[in-house]
Amino acid sequence: YDKLFDRMKLMPDGAERQVVIDKMVEILRHDSPWIFWYHPKDYVLRHSWLQNRKPSVMVRNYLKYQGLDVEAREQARKAWNQPSKVPLVLAGLLVLSCAIPAFRLWRRHESAIGRESGIGEEG
Repeated sequence: YDKLFDRMKLMPDGAERQVVIDKMVEILRHDSPWIFWYHPKDYVLRHSWLQNRKPSVMVRNYLKYQGLDVEAREQARKAWNQPSKVPLVLAGLLVLSCAIPAFRLWRRHESAIGRESGIGEEG
């Protein structure tokens, strides 16, 4: 490789120089400890209050360098965690829709028992 490089750097641009460059590239590809044309990309979703966070394949302990904007996180938490009364209203309607027929059935049953036993009749 070094001999080809020394030869190539003194040659003028042209087809003969390109042949030498191609031989050098083949030597480099063969002897390289990495894969050419392979560039992995990682995509990460993160919150705006996180700082200094860029995950990579090489570094696994990046969490210790990560920064946190506490005020921005607290504001976002308060905005996102507003209480919703919809589940309480729906649960109340469900209980009410079950309780009304049950109450009517119980009243019908009690009045039927009262008629059978004669309670409530004037005698």
